[in-house]
Amino acid sequence: MSRIAYTNEHLEWLSLHKDDFNSYQELADCFNNVFGMNKTSEAMRQVFNKRLKLQPDIKRNAPIMQEEINWLNEHAGQYDTKEIIKELNKIFGNNRTRYTLRDLIEQKKIKKPLDASIKRRRVGERRLMKCGMWATITGYRSSVHISVKFDNGDERTDVSYISFQKGQVLPKTQKQRLNSLIGNEKLMKNGIRCRITKAISAMDIDVEWEDREISRHIRHSEYKAGRVKHPLMMLGRSDDFHGYILKGVVMRQDGEVYYKAVKPDGSKDIMKMSDILKDVKSREKNSEDERNIL
Repeated sequence: MSRIAYTNEHLEWLSLHKDDFNSYQELADCFNNVFGMNKTSEAMRQVFNKRLKLQPDIKRNAPIMQEEINWLNEHAGQYDTKEIIKELNKIFGNNRTRYTLRDLIEQKKIKKPLDASIKRRRVGERRLMKCGMWATITGYRSSVHISVKFDNGDERTDVSYISFQKGQVLPKTQKQRLNSLIGNEKLMKNGIRCRITKAISAMDIDVEWEDREISRHIRHSEYKAGRVKHPLMMLGRSDDFHGYILKGVVMRQDGEVYYKAVKPDGSKDIMKMSDILKDVKSREKNSEDERNIL
């Protein structure tokens, strides 16, 4: 879609009314009503700076809106004073200054913005990531927009400081590799299948079992080796597996795992895990049907 150019009539109107409004947003709203257009506050700012070479007398003392206060409180920990004022004016089309923030802080209406010295201290900070590689902060725009560089030369510019603190930042190549793991399914040595649902690092993946139970923060090496333990299977203890008490593995044959099991009715038998799961699913389906009837 081509942009609509400003005509001489538009520019004359803007020059005439440049000092009549409390904010660029008010100016844009009135301009759009008069000419039937859809210009933003940022567009107004740009036309004055680049086309008209004028600075409208936007009134700095216009009453601050509750929306602005809410936004400042929400983003206080992400930007320092200079950055948060710039973002605030860009979003709301006003011309607020650091004195506006000072008054609001003194009135205890907003939280203090991020200390600019924190940004300077954090640039150059190094930390070992969970992927086993060291990363260094090379740029710090805000707590949710930092740039990091790995020792292998790979760079990321779209990460948050808290993810850096937790060691969760990955090189682009490794992030792509981990994303490719999601959905992968494998039969574990206990005879139950599970699939990867989340992969933060090679040391931290989540899997969902075929009975819908979840195991979290698993090593990928354990998953590859088939050694992930089901959360309900505590062999040798009285904990039950969906009503079954499993006393131990009897044998493994043709990909099947046979257990010495105590059934929900109290009888004992040697059963394949696949048969146990079929019975569990059948009983769950019957229970669901009974609930639907009621």
